[in-house]
Amino acid sequence: MMKNRQFYATGTAMMLMGSVLFTGCGQKAASKTAKEEKTTEEETTEEAEPEVDPATIFPRTKDGKIQSVIDGTYIDEEKANTRPFAIMIENTHACTPQYGLNEAGVIYECPVEGGITRYMAIWQKPDDFDRIGNIRSCRPYYVWLAAEWNGVYVHYGQSFQGQAALDTGIVDDLNGLSSLSNLVFYRSSDRKAPHNAYTSTKGMMDGVEAKSLDMSYDQDQYIHWNYSDPDGDPFVPEGDNVSDVQVLDLYYYDNDPYFIYDPETGDYTRYEFGEKQIDKITGEDVTVKNIIIENADNGYYDDEHYRVKLALVGANGGELLTQGKRMPISWSKEKDSSVTHYYDMYGNLITLNPGRTWVCVQEASNCEETKEYATLEEYQGK
Repeated sequence: MMKNRQFYATGTAMMLMGSVLFTGCGQKAASKTAKEEKTTEEETTEEAEPEVDPATIFPRTKDGKIQSVIDGTYIDEEKANTRPFAIMIENTHACTPQYGLNEAGVIYECPVEGGITRYMAIWQKPDDFDRIGNIRSCRPYYVWLAAEWNGVYVHYGQSFQGQAALDTGIVDDLNGLSSLSNLVFYRSSDRKAPHNAYTSTKGMMDGVEAKSLDMSYDQDQYIHWNYSDPDGDPFVPEGDNVSDVQVLDLYYYDNDPYFIYDPETGDYTRYEFGEKQIDKITGEDVTVKNIIIENADNGYYDDEHYRVKLALVGANGGELLTQGKRMPISWSKEKDSSVTHYYDMYGNLITLNPGRTWVCVQEASNCEETKEYATLEEYQGK
């Protein structure tokens, strides 16, 4: 039975996010008093579910197809009921342009070590591509993010902390440092190692078969947010806390990335390393419909590599950018394998526009360095 996922965060989720303030950097405020928590819980328990317009129920169905919970577009039910892949992709200048970013429904970008970032691309509809990547190694928080989509995690090696996360068994993985290496992955001759490890659609499917992985998928269990109707008007954030943002300039140090919104298309074009980012498969610009900024408390693991530690369990703040607008949001996640839910200031699951979503996980200690500009002219004159 299709369930309404549209409206209110209640119970545990509300308690987790109860102390998050909707400030620019999404920092956490002091916890509510026990009396306030108790009152909130009682009010939540007593409130009746509002009546729901059937047209707002997500995911919607149309002509035998269903909205994907990953990118919000209509897809065949067979694809909707097939597990996605969660693919680790390098992001240094030596590996650009990457292959396959525009085929992902969701892309996570997180800091790793040395000021660089790394991507994880959630692929639900993999066509027959012979080069995807390049593929790099695992970090623990990517294991947790892959688990919350029940994605088959594709990576080439892992840090010590990543290995500990893999050992928990919360994901099925295809690892380039395993006996499956030559079956799933290959190295190209046009780039030097370690920037030349790639996979393919066939390679990943061969790995799935070799490990006898169950690829069945109940996508209703992995709803992180809502999507608007692909056939309706786009969702445009409104309210006193909403502002115009045409340029998002992220703090990430090595690649210096930013997005520019195009009001003609409703897309955000991605730039890094001083130029437009290109998907090598198609030669087209890397674009997205939605950007989520997820602020996370941070530190370092106790090793000589200064590997970044990110707190992705609990609750914190962030922002949603879509249709040229910026609105404050919060997020909550109960445990490593839980789905992260993203909320507006009223406790409703946020609504995104169908298409690709880029999730920027920011270190809370650095998030004030991310800048937003209402116009392109303002950014160019900074």
